[in-house]
Amino acid sequence: MCLLRAVSPTEKALLGMTGDSPFSPLSPFSPRVPLSPRPWGPGKPSSPLLPFMPIGPCIPWGPIFPGDPFSPFSPFFPLGPTLPIAPGEIE
Repeated sequence: MCLLRAVSPTEKALLGMTGDSPFSPLSPFSPRVPLSPRPWGPGKPSSPLLPFMPIGPCIPWGPIFPGDPFSPFSPFFPLGPTLPIAPGEIE
């Protein structure tokens, strides 16, 4: 079970969640494969639209939200192993 708490702007900056570095190694949501920053989508931990983050890495990186390429509900969801998709890679 994931507990939620508010994240201050200072914590977001320390966790690399300010939008310019959403893939900071300090973030529990940092993916295994580095990609270009993608600070968009309401489900992204790095998104300014998401004021809460789970405490600890208790859910997989890549939330399930429509419109998110990671989401099985998205038309861009990759077949086979789930891999991150940068915006420029979506045709």
